[in-house]
Amino acid sequence: MRPKAALLAVLTVAVLGLAASAAHGTSGGYTAMTKADLTIHHSMFGCHTWTLNGNESLVQHIVIRAGRSFTLRNHDNCPHNLVETSGTGNIMMSSATDGAIRDGNLVPFQTALRVNLFTPGTYSFTTEEGVIEQDQPLSGFFRMPSYGPDNQLKLDVTVLPPAKIDE
Repeated sequence: MRPKAALLAVLTVAVLGLAASAAHGTSGGYTAMTKADLTIHHSMFGCHTWTLNGNESLVQHIVIRAGRSFTLRNHDNCPHNLVETSGTGNIMMSSATDGAIRDGNLVPFQTALRVNLFTPGTYSFTTEEGVIEQDQPLSGFFRMPSYGPDNQLKLDVTVLPPAKIDE
């Protein structure tokens, strides 16, 4: 097959695939996750990394339905702030252990945060190292060594419209 004809065949298949996705009612080809468990871990090189449902990467992508949540667990040895860099800001954060509404975005070490997103769209987040308050108990806190510049953790969340009754 000639290169021009091969390129035309590939483009035709891609367009037909997108049309089929639209016909089946998926939102941009995305399927909502049934579980989104994000965990920050300590790393010897770059200080920290994270996993999404067990898959490690510095950049993660979560797809959920509006009104649903994802969980952010901090298994690093320092607190982290979850910072929204773009999106609607229509977010509620609560403790994943007792459900208490959080006043702020700090995820202390060895705790978890539940993040609910209510408006369809795309949200982007990053993390910053949190500040330990003077009166915060430091039992079990210790600095583990790490080498090199800190890794920049990035998270993109696609929030789909709420599911229809038959989905």
